[in-house]
Amino acid sequence: MPGLRALRVSLSGEGGLRAAFSAVLLAGALAYFALAWVDLPFLSPIGRPGPGFFPRMIGAGLALLLAIDLWARLRQRDPGAPFAPHLRTLLSVVGLCVGFVVLLPLLGALLAMILFMLAALAVLNPGRWPLNLTLALLLPIGLHLVFAVWLRASLPEGLLRWPF
Repeated sequence: MPGLRALRVSLSGEGGLRAAFSAVLLAGALAYFALAWVDLPFLSPIGRPGPGFFPRMIGAGLALLLAIDLWARLRQRDPGAPFAPHLRTLLSVVGLCVGFVVLLPLLGALLAMILFMLAALAVLNPGRWPLNLTLALLLPIGLHLVFAVWLRASLPEGLLRWPF
C-alpha cells in the first residue's frame, strides 16, 4: 500500500523519532480532549464555566499545536539520517516523568514539580544553571498559585504536609 510505505519512509530518518513522538502525544491530547468532552460539563447549572471548561480548552489547544508540530516534522524529514539520535534524551525524560508521578504523592505537588523541572532542565538545557534554577522555581510556584490559591483546586500535599 502506498500510504503505509509513505508513512514508513516519513518515520525513518532524523525527524522520524520526533514525528512518532509527536504522533503519540497528539493521540494522547485527542484522548484527553474526548474524555473532557464526554465526562465533564462545559458550563455549570448557573451558566458559569464548569469543570469541563479548562480541560476542553487545554485539550483543544494542545491537539491543535501538536497537529501543527506533527505536520511540520513530517514535511522536514530526512530519510537518510539515522533514526534515533536523541533516544538517550527521550528515555531520560520518560524516566523523569515516571519519577515525577512516583514523587508527586510523596513530596507534594510543589516540591515534586520543582525537582522535576530541575532534573528535566539539567537534561534538556545542560550547563545553564541560573536560567534552569529560575525556571524550575518560578514555573511551579506560578502554577501552584494559579491552581491552589486562585482556583482553589486540591493538589497533592505529600506525606510531610508542607506549609505551602
